[in-house]
Amino acid sequence: MSTAERDSAQTQRDIAQAELQTAINGLKKIVSGERIEDIKQAQAALVAAITDVTLQQQILQDYTIIATRNGIVESLPYHVGDRVAVNATIAVITTHTIPYARIYVPEPYRVNIKAGNRLIIHADGIEQSYQGTVRWIATTPSFTPYYTLNGSDKARLVYLAKVDFPENGRDLPAGVPVQVEMPHER
Repeated sequence: MSTAERDSAQTQRDIAQAELQTAINGLKKIVSGERIEDIKQAQAALVAAITDVTLQQQILQDYTIIATRNGIVESLPYHVGDRVAVNATIAVITTHTIPYARIYVPEPYRVNIKAGNRLIIHADGIEQSYQGTVRWIATTPSFTPYYTLNGSDKARLVYLAKVDFPENGRDLPAGVPVQVEMPHER
């Protein structure tokens, strides 16, 4: 046998002995159980992983925005990655509530209008008119001159009001211009 063959055989024998010793050690470990240090190390790794998951869930919750009611997203003014200013509107949602017309009632008509009154609403582009119900009307005017009112100026005062559409007006899109007939215009 040559020297190279002998050295190769000895190397193969040493490798086989090392593999045998590794297998024996593995068998002893399985038979005798894990060492306390290994168990504690695995428990610490588990606690660290649970803590990391909890932290990531908290970060996700902090960055998640949930609407206060159901609706349809009408507008998203920001895109993913944009920086949003504090207290900025990040989404406009149209809720499934009763649509209403926001109108300004001139001062001469204010005394004839109160919550619960029925008013005729004409929506631009729609032939039929709707009979709406006044939901709310302001008690103070939206416009007041900066100087003392006289007889002609008080007629320029306007009062904000909301008039609910009836059930058949639920499908009107938001922002449609409307005209409302005042009580004694009929």
